[in-house]
Amino acid sequence: MSHNDLEKTTTLDSLDELIKKDQEKNSNNNQSPKKTKEKKKIFLKIKNWWKNLSRKKKILVIILIIGFLILISCGLFFFLKSFQKEDVVVQPQEDVIVEHETYRYENGNLHFFNDKNEEIGQYECSNKDPNLCFIAFYSTEDNFDTPKKIQEDETILLEQVPIINDNFVFISDNKKEEEIIKIYNIKEEKILKDTTRLVKKADNKNQRFILKDTTSNYGIVEFIENNMAQIIPFTYDYLGFIESVEDYYISLQMDRSVIIDKANNSVSKGINGEIKGLTKDYIKVIDDFGKYRVFDYNGKELFKDYDYIELYDEYVALINNNKLNLKFYDGNKLNEEEIPLNNNYYLKTDIYNEKKNIKETRSSFFIEDKNKIINVNVKNETEYKTIKINKIEGLRNKTLKYLNYFDGKLYFYRNLEKTDLLGSYSCSNKNEIKNETSALNNCFLARDTIYENNELETPGTIGFIPILNERYIFLNDEKNKDNPTIVLYDFKSNKIIAKYQEINTYSYTGLEELSFKTVNDYPIVAKNKENQFGVIKIVNNEISSFIPFDYNHIEKLGDYYLGNKENGSILLGKNNGEPLFGTPISGTIKNYNDKFVTGVEDNQYYVYNHENKKLNEHGYVYIALYPTFFAAVNKDNKLGLYTYDKPNKNFLKKEVDLNLKKYYGDGTLAFKVYIMGKKYTIDIGNEENTYSTILSGNISGGGE
Repeated sequence: MSHNDLEKTTTLDSLDELIKKDQEKNSNNNQSPKKTKEKKKIFLKIKNWWKNLSRKKKILVIILIIGFLILISCGLFFFLKSFQKEDVVVQPQEDVIVEHETYRYENGNLHFFNDKNEEIGQYECSNKDPNLCFIAFYSTEDNFDTPKKIQEDETILLEQVPIINDNFVFISDNKKEEEIIKIYNIKEEKILKDTTRLVKKADNKNQRFILKDTTSNYGIVEFIENNMAQIIPFTYDYLGFIESVEDYYISLQMDRSVIIDKANNSVSKGINGEIKGLTKDYIKVIDDFGKYRVFDYNGKELFKDYDYIELYDEYVALINNNKLNLKFYDGNKLNEEEIPLNNNYYLKTDIYNEKKNIKETRSSFFIEDKNKIINVNVKNETEYKTIKINKIEGLRNKTLKYLNYFDGKLYFYRNLEKTDLLGSYSCSNKNEIKNETSALNNCFLARDTIYENNELETPGTIGFIPILNERYIFLNDEKNKDNPTIVLYDFKSNKIIAKYQEINTYSYTGLEELSFKTVNDYPIVAKNKENQFGVIKIVNNEISSFIPFDYNHIEKLGDYYLGNKENGSILLGKNNGEPLFGTPISGTIKNYNDKFVTGVEDNQYYVYNHENKKLNEHGYVYIALYPTFFAAVNKDNKLGLYTYDKPNKNFLKKEVDLNLKKYYGDGTLAFKVYIMGKKYTIDIGNEENTYSTILSGNISGGGE
């Protein structure tokens, strides 16, 4: 028999003995006969039932009884315990500490610290909760165009108001929905009487603050050392401050925005629209249609209807359709080619994570002003591309009418406002713009450079050649002054038609600026790059060749062109370009009439017929042609008259002495000959710029 079986047997034997003893005891008890019999019967039944059980069943019954007794005991224990008063055990309260940059919340108190992390005072919270008692945040009611700080959920990253002068602090300790901010004096440990509904910056030094009192009026206070003073009374419906402009504030007066200074003086006219930004002189607003507009402080509108505008001190960035242009406030441009942007994050926005670290920066562009150069940095996906703009070029352009020069390119406009672009030209030789008065020497408007050297043409005042028919323009585009290049450019085809060394359009504008001229059947003398002269014409607004480039020189001479070649000179018809006579004369033609011309050889004047035959045997200092005779001045400055049929015989009785040596052109001349029928009269000029008649007579008949 095992040890366990022995234990079970012993237990059963002991139980039998107890039953016997119990029977003996009951038999000895003096109980009522009826009750005693009933008890005996029940007991005998149990006894017999027990005896009849096998050993294994007896063991099972005992186990069940013991388990039942244990279950009942536990139930009674917990049932009775529920009616007893439990003893309360007081656990030690855990510290509630929340650290911030300038203060710490600790168990219902705010502890304040200076820049050296030294504690400078405390405040006991009315609301013992770090979410209900804290240093107040700046209001976010304004939506100016300033760099933004937001959290990952796109909500604004709040900025706490700093402790002022290690003494004053704005505290939010309020359960109400409409927050009241307390102004607490740390050193004196007391709340100031003044309370506010919000607080905003009013300077960049954390000394002034915009407050809104409990009656919803705005004003400004300033903290100086240990005192708080009111500098703008609480009488405004609204006040705002943009950090870029110190000491200027946006106020709302009669439903219009007015800029005031720190002395509470109005410095601008009333402006309609929501102000988004300003400088010391200009204001930008958004109108009811969401479009940006710019005004000066006198209320004059300068720009309107833009998707976005950014103000700078000297100029403004204008954006439409995601393309950027820079202009001075007077409307003059700093660039002509629009700068495309890759996104519309025009305001720089930093996105902060839960740890208050910058996770991402959204930006479309930013501008760096490097004195003379403006860098426009345009954001691509991961980096910036820089477009350089020369501010000096923009300033130089202010003095140019109808044109601008930017980065090696000339732009031409139909109007003075330079908004209606006619065309542009890319220079082969860029100009060097060093200051606002620099000359555009390498690439600019051309002047007429071919000058007449004859007795019939008096050149006008040379100026810049105008744009012809809003299509053709002559431009200097040269680097080597000894080998000039004048370009004829066509705005219609946007290409160079020809290049010349010299040009004469006979426009004589006398203007130091661009002008316009409408022409037809318009001849232009030019010298090509092969050193040959010819004439082109504008006919029906098209350029065509008129006189071939076969001459060493061409210039106007009265009703003709004077063409010079190696073998002499010839007159060419203005209407058809055909030679007046077949053989060029050996000299350079100076004048003409129907049958004869004057020419110069070796600095001596001669008369030629149309067959290049000289009439006079000896040369003269000067010869003037008349219908039936010519006047000749010899080397002694004496005048004689000669007929064409007797060119070597003076028909005057004697030569006339002259006082002056100016024989043609403007002003007082050495002589003048008048003809009336077959008579002539000679007047002599003098130093007093007057004339004296000294001789008259019959042609070929001497004189009196």
